[in-house]
Amino acid sequence: MLNLIKNIIANILINLPTTALGNIIRYKFYSKYLKSIGKNVVIENGVLFGAPTLIEIGDNCIFGRNVNINAGHCNGVYIGNYVAIADGTYLRSGNHKFDQIDVAIQLQGHFSSKIDFNNRIYSVVIEDNVWIGARAIILSGAHIGEGSVIAAGSVISSKIPPFSIVVGNPGRVVSNRKLKQK
Repeated sequence: MLNLIKNIIANILINLPTTALGNIIRYKFYSKYLKSIGKNVVIENGVLFGAPTLIEIGDNCIFGRNVNINAGHCNGVYIGNYVAIADGTYLRSGNHKFDQIDVAIQLQGHFSSKIDFNNRIYSVVIEDNVWIGARAIILSGAHIGEGSVIAAGSVISSKIPPFSIVVGNPGRVVSNRKLKQK
């Protein structure tokens, strides 16, 4: 019964307008359920955190409308400081097993990547100062390096070097922000 009440409250709060008050209420609500959440985090309406006890969020992050961070069946999700995740982005840190053709996929369970970061194991890591464009898809095994930019609609499932500019499906590095400074 307690979970039912929590889910009803979450659905109401998730859909509050994206206003200062709506953001404050969502922040306070998720502060109780996420593994950790830093200061000055903006959570716009429609944002979903699946398996929130496996999600760590740093300071000064922005989650645009309808972002879905699903940490189910994984080793955890790390999101650093000053990360901006644009509208409609989807992050899924676990995958279905499907290697046994004589067993239904739904019955085979899940697996997830293991990324060693800061002496901890995660399935997805987004380091500090990363911008993820609208409707990107971030999958298990994604380790996005500091200062990177992920273009809208890109699909990421591997290690991205720091300060990279990434586009496409699959995401590929097309430039480096540090090289553009020279």
